Amino acid sequence: MIELHHHFRQTGRASPQKIATAAQRIDRSDTTVSRETVRRLLTGQTLSDWARVELVLRAMCLLANQAPDRRRWPHPEDRSDDDPSTCIEHLRLLWNNAVDDIDLDDDEDAPPPQLASDPSASPPTQRTGWGTSSQEDLWATGQSQETSGGYSEEPPF
Repeated sequence: MIELHHHFRQTGRASPQKIATAAQRIDRSDTTVSRETVRRLLTGQTLSDWARVELVLRAMCLLANQAPDRRRWPHPEDRSDDDPSTCIEHLRLLWNNAVDDIDLDDDEDAPPPQLASDPSASPPTQRTGWGTSSQEDLWATGQSQETSGGYSEEPPF
């Protein structure tokens, strides 16, 4: 989601409707996005499928007059230690990691997660998008852990 927000800021924080309209101008007859899909992607409420995520990225790049196939981190060509990936390649890597629930900051030596042999052995986790769960999201339940009901004394900002 942070990567999408990087491109969202480059559009001048265009409205989801404006991004969806720009996506319609891109010749992709097999994929469409609505303003609600754009909003849900930008707020991390959905991972959607790659075709829609790529279309939203291309629409935001169109609005920002940026090439989606440009290098994500522009560095002089003579450096050998920089990352040559494009904006689309970088977002695809992040999207795949989010779908696979991989945190890039995890220990690389840690063994990969194992699937439960019995699907009923562990309940499925509620995903709200881009690596968060409803148990971590205080706004998803409407109650904080500190209060069992009513309103908190803290301001909402």
